[in-house]
Amino acid sequence: MLESSLRNKIHSLKIHLGMDDRFPSMIDATAESNFTRNKGSKKEWAVNEFSRLSITMQKHGYIQNYGIERGTARKGGERTSESGKTYSFKSHVYKKGMEEQDYIADAVLSSGVVNFVLSEVAGIRGKHILLQMKFLEKTF
Repeated sequence: MLESSLRNKIHSLKIHLGMDDRFPSMIDATAESNFTRNKGSKKEWAVNEFSRLSITMQKHGYIQNYGIERGTARKGGERTSESGKTYSFKSHVYKKGMEEQDYIADAVLSSGVVNFVLSEVAGIRGKHILLQMKFLEKTF
């Protein structure tokens, strides 16, 4: 849900999606949820717990989202191309900066993933509590 909403927001912004085929595009953004198993417990009633929902994309996607403050300087340095040729680039100051385009928060809100996660986590934790109660009844 979140991944498709994020991709729709990126398309609707009409911003720079990718430089060329050699570099990953912003449109390749992914969203995934991580669950962790209760540590040290091999019981049947031990339930996986929701730990995080993460969005992964290229660096320029986050730069577009948060913007660049006016007067920020980029350091110079050296890069090596795929062919092995090393070249240097100069430092420069972003005179105008870049306005933030808060499309990540918009994508999260429009996807409905927050309400979905809240209801699913509440349901899983509720089942976990009931399973623990049943387990406690058997021990007494």
